[in-house]
Order: sequence, then structure tokens, then C-alpha cells
Amino acid sequence: MSANFDSVVDAIKDAWRPLVVERYAEKIIDANGAYTAGDVVSNKPTGGGATPWVFHNVVREDGGAGEIMAVKIEAQTTAIASVFSLFAHSDVPTCELDDADANTAPLLADVTSGIYKGRVDFTACDDVGTGMSETMATTSTYGKLPIPFVCKPGSKDLHCVLAIQNAVDLADDTYLRITMLIRQY
Repeated sequence: MSANFDSVVDAIKDAWRPLVVERYAEKIIDANGAYTAGDVVSNKPTGGGATPWVFHNVVREDGGAGEIMAVKIEAQTTAIASVFSLFAHSDVPTCELDDADANTAPLLADVTSGIYKGRVDFTACDDVGTGMSETMATTSTYGKLPIPFVCKPGSKDLHCVLAIQNAVDLADDTYLRITMLIRQY
């Protein structure tokens, strides 16, 4: 990151006492058929008008700043061993959003417009027994965290794209919940 960006983040940290909040997004994913490596995981199939994973009120005020400190994915299934990546944006991205289509995030247009904020990588989901599968990335684990961000003017939300790194056949209509731990400035 640039020295200017780092100095702005440092100034914001000095000006406001951070507050840590938990925000989540959840979807019933389409999962019609097996995913191939690099597919988008979302709620609507090709041409179906899928939406990004939206995390509301991640900052204190419109256009505010924060850091993604930890992210957890929970899946309503067992023994899936899925490996995910989550691409964070400060506005609706222009990349592919439809379920089971090839992921295109991050697109150059999203990078040059400044809305792309970074990628969180996860280890494989796992479970013990018959409960939900889960995986978590934190600042002390593999995952590329923390990710500093500034929301777009007039917004307090982050818009994310979830992609799967390995070929997996999830059950149709599988519930997924993504929870973020965010430090607000």
C-alpha cells in the first residue's frame, strides 16, 4: 500500500478510539451442480441477477473507515472441505456475481476506481461430528488480514464476492453465513 494511504489510516486511528463490531451476511446458495475451482458462490445462477454479499453498517458514519480483523464462514453441511476466498469492495463490484460462473474479481475497473479493498483467503472448511462446516481467517492465521478500508461516500457497507478455490459439489439450497469482526475508526 502507498505511504499516503498508510499515513491516512494512522491519522484516523489516532483521531478516533476504535470500536470492534461483528457484522454478517447470509445466503441460501443456488449450488445447482458441482462447483469448479474458481467459481463464484452466490444466491442466483447464471443470468439470475445475483447480488454481492453485503455487510451493513461496518463503519460508524457514511464514508467511514475500518479494518477487517477476522472472518468466519459457516456452511449448513458436513465434510465439504471447501476452500474459499472473499473479495471485499466498498461499492457493488463490476465483476461476476452469478452462482457457479467463473470468478472475475478483482476486475481492473474495480481496482482503478478504488472500490476493491482486498482478498481474504481461508483454509479448508471442516467440522467435528454432524455439525456445520466452518473456517476462519484472523490476523494471526493464514488469510491476509487485517484489511483496511474506507467506505464510499454516503455508505456504511462493504460488498463482497465469495469464490471457491476447489471443485466441490455442495447440496442445493445450502445455507452459508459469513461473519466479519471489524475495527471501526
